[in-house]
Amino acid sequence: MFAGGDYRFSHCTFANYSTMHQAPSIRMSNYYEDVNGNEQLRPMERADFENCIIYGKIESEIGVEESENTTFNYKFNNCLIKLIESDYDISNTTHFSNNIINENPEFIQTMDLFEYNYELDTLSAAQNSAASNIALQFEYDLNGNYRFTDGSPDIGAYERIE
Repeated sequence: MFAGGDYRFSHCTFANYSTMHQAPSIRMSNYYEDVNGNEQLRPMERADFENCIIYGKIESEIGVEESENTTFNYKFNNCLIKLIESDYDISNTTHFSNNIINENPEFIQTMDLFEYNYELDTLSAAQNSAASNIALQFEYDLNGNYRFTDGSPDIGAYERIE
C-alpha cells in the first residue's frame, strides 16, 4: 500500500518471523519521492483493516508515512496489532477502534520446512475477539471452517477449532 489507493483487508493474518525481517509487515503512504526528489502525491482513499492480525518479530509491524498535502484515510478495527504505542495515538478512533495492542497472538507455529502454522493456539487473545458484523461477511476461514461454530468468531485468517 505504498503511494495511495483504496484497500479493505478483512480477517487477514500478516505475520513475519523471518530472520531477515526488518521492515514493518504493513507499510502505508500517500506519497512517494520521484527520482528528482519531488514529492508525488497519491491519495490514500481508504486502507481498512478489520478483524486482522498484524504481528511479527520486530518492535512495530505498522509503518505510516503521511504527507499533509493529500488524503490519508486508514483504520484498524478489531485487530490484534504489534506496534510502538508512542508512535501512534491509539485513542484516535478515526484510525484505531477496539484493537488488541501488543499481545502475542499465540500461533500454533509448528515449523516444517520453514513454513509456519498461523492457526491460533488455545491461549490466543485473538480467539473469540472478532467483530461479528464483519465476520458475517466472511463466514468461513482459509481452511473452510465456519467462524461461528463456537458462537464467537476469531480475529485473523483462521478460526480456532477445538
